[in-house]
Amino acid sequence: MTTTTKIIVALLVLLALALGVFGYYTANKALTDQRAAQELAAAKAGPQTTLPVVVAVKPLPPGVPIASDAVKVMPYPMAPEGALTSVGQAIGQVPQAAIGSGAPVLKSALLSGLSLHVQNGFRAIAIHVDKVIAVGDHLHPGDFVDVFFSLPPAQNFGVATGPAAAPGPAQARMLLSDLRVLAVGPQTVAKTLPVASAPAKSAFGPSAQQPVNPNQAPPTPPTSVVLQVPTAEVAKLVMAEESGKLQLAMRNPKDTDQPDTASFPSALPAIEPSLLPVAQRKQALEVPENKAYAGLTLPGLRGQEGPPAQVRFAKGVKPPPKPTVEIYRGDQKQTVAY
Repeated sequence: MTTTTKIIVALLVLLALALGVFGYYTANKALTDQRAAQELAAAKAGPQTTLPVVVAVKPLPPGVPIASDAVKVMPYPMAPEGALTSVGQAIGQVPQAAIGSGAPVLKSALLSGLSLHVQNGFRAIAIHVDKVIAVGDHLHPGDFVDVFFSLPPAQNFGVATGPAAAPGPAQARMLLSDLRVLAVGPQTVAKTLPVASAPAKSAFGPSAQQPVNPNQAPPTPPTSVVLQVPTAEVAKLVMAEESGKLQLAMRNPKDTDQPDTASFPSALPAIEPSLLPVAQRKQALEVPENKAYAGLTLPGLRGQEGPPAQVRFAKGVKPPPKPTVEIYRGDQKQTVAY
């Protein structure tokens, strides 16, 4: 290698070193300037804020109330729409669908319908109504009513007592007392009720009779009312509406007077818990769900006495013979009832 070549190589090495130092200095300066700009922007913006959001600690199955140990609050830089902000808001709520572990609990994922307003031991039952049955145009969700019903005359009270038996008389009486109105047509207690200072608009009132636009047909008045009925008494309401006519009577919610039902015979069930010992049957029918399952018959609703499935006969009229079967064993014959 000649002297000239050596000098050229040395110069190239020096040039490469110089370029490397220059590149390092330039990149380092750029990073330093960027970091300084970020720190300045953070200082101007102040400390970063977070929002509390309720998330599931473990999978939340649908239809099961949320327990206190199933959720917790975590900080989020931005809260999702409809997010809950405290554990107390989530406890006892019921998910509509499964919520995975770590997912935020949103209001849209929780049940919020009328079913949440039905108290334990009660059922929400809809009945057909018109303006007269529903106390004119004055019935609103949240009101309390007594239910009266009327039944037309019935032949034989539903009991065979002979060909000359007189028909049972028509009757009208209270069926159920102090029932809460959960809904009148589309209006329900699940929605916020109007404040006292604002006149409440009934579903049957002027808004249902007079159109906003003279050229527009008036809206159709509601044809149903949803009542909160004790579980044990649902069959009464179903039978009375099916066989007679109902009438609602509004009552003051502060009125606590109730009929003394213990002084009157109870309606006989359609079916009895016959598989239980006789001594336990009455106690079994005191369970609301059992009483609802046992139901009642129309004669029982009318106040008829005697077992529901028993048919009473007048004197001199014999009941039909029980069915029998003949069994042959060789030359012997035996008649057995079945």
